[in-house]
Amino acid sequence: MSGCAVCVYDLYEESLSAYKASVQSLRSALTASSIPEDEWPAHIRTTHMSSTGSGAVLSAFEEMERALEEKRARRSAGEAESSSVCSSVGLIEC
Repeated sequence: MSGCAVCVYDLYEESLSAYKASVQSLRSALTASSIPEDEWPAHIRTTHMSSTGSGAVLSAFEEMERALEEKRARRSAGEAESSSVCSSVGLIEC
């Protein structure tokens, strides 16, 4: 990327691969020990992505998007109202 001998992106990829391998090893050890998955740490569980945590993040994001859309709609309505008031008074620009 930038010509560095050791690129940050390469280091990140190596670290991410090592992390994933460690998580898989831990999952295998927990399974071999007959420990039920619901007793595993939440970030290690294989059903982690479909749990309420990621759903809560998505719900918060969707709520933020709805609020922003309402704010844009109110702003547009306010600008339209201001424009109509200005034109009814005979002002070219308000």
